Amino acid sequence: MNDRKTAMLCDTTVYTNGDLVKNLSTSTEYFITGLQKSTAGAIQAQLLKVNCTVDVVRLTQVYDAGKPTGKYTEVPLFTSVGASYTDVTANMKLYDSGLLSTSTRKFILPVLSGVKLLDRIKFGTEVCQIDDVNLTNNEGLLTIQTSIDKRKVS
Repeated sequence: MNDRKTAMLCDTTVYTNGDLVKNLSTSTEYFITGLQKSTAGAIQAQLLKVNCTVDVVRLTQVYDAGKPTGKYTEVPLFTSVGASYTDVTANMKLYDSGLLSTSTRKFILPVLSGVKLLDRIKFGTEVCQIDDVNLTNNEGLLTIQTSIDKRKVS
């Protein structure tokens, strides 16, 4: 509840779903997740609070004499991306059939070109493996489900 807000915008606004807006008095950033014309001639916006920053990296297999070593190196794709995360609980899995059984966190990010399954999200000291990328949950945003990444980096 604390992460979702409603705002009234001027009816001539050029914002679209997925845009990032900032409350200048608190410096809090929000994603626009929905826009709807109101009867007063304004536009009502549904907002989702940006509550973290993440790095997105791709792991590349390390080879020795043409043979895989079982170790990986990280190739940065995107750094310091504003995101909204949620811890996935057993109760959430009970009521949301779209959650994977292995998911531990769900991230909502701006659309990042080229992000794919098995890429990695670095969140604070935690490292997560991308298990699902969904463009349809929130128009203009990526919804990503992750699990703890156990792959070793050299």
